[in-house]
Amino acid sequence: MSRRIAMCGLAIVMVGLTPSGVVSQNAEDQIHASYQKARKAMLEGRYEEAEEAYKAILKLDPSLAEAHANLGIVFYLEFKYPEAAETLRQALKLRSGLSRARLYLGLAQSSLGEYRESIRSLEEALAGGLDAPYRKLAQTHLARDYLALDETEKAIKILKPLLDEFPQDADLLYTLGKAYLAVPAISQPPSVWLTTPRRFSQRLPRPKGSSYVALRVRICG
Repeated sequence: MSRRIAMCGLAIVMVGLTPSGVVSQNAEDQIHASYQKARKAMLEGRYEEAEEAYKAILKLDPSLAEAHANLGIVFYLEFKYPEAAETLRQALKLRSGLSRARLYLGLAQSSLGEYRESIRSLEEALAGGLDAPYRKLAQTHLARDYLALDETEKAIKILKPLLDEFPQDADLLYTLGKAYLAVPAISQPPSVWLTTPRRFSQRLPRPKGSSYVALRVRICG
């Protein structure tokens, strides 16, 4: 996957930073300056610079859950999945209500092949409340986790209503088509073949960057 796809497809989540109050004014100023540097670097795809900026923030105030969350997302965008998972777990230890951090933890776990753990994280993220684009991202990857575990019917149960909601999403179309192909015809009820659109039975090329759902880049905080 290209970094451009990772940038656009994952809708960068940058939570605003609020120093803990135990740092000096000088340190607080440095934190805000580093945050602005990291924010700009992420938007421009300079992830190594963003990583260094967030590490600098955490040296000044290691209690900032949001900085851990943002650093974990940077690691994910750099394909450093073990580091991403570890850092996002730390963010959630400090602040368990960061639903988007839990979402990206699930994505990192899935990339590591930890599908059961990913399912747990994604379900918790969904239960915590996510905006529509992030909900779609979580549900799509949740379905992929079930497909990876050969629990195809669970994947289809997630994907069918999701595609009804987003009928033009090629990524969802591909994933649901793949799910149907994984189900033996003899085990499928006649209604499946009657109601499944022809497009599912056609040979579908994998959309470029189909591991991701196309979202607009959004900065929070």
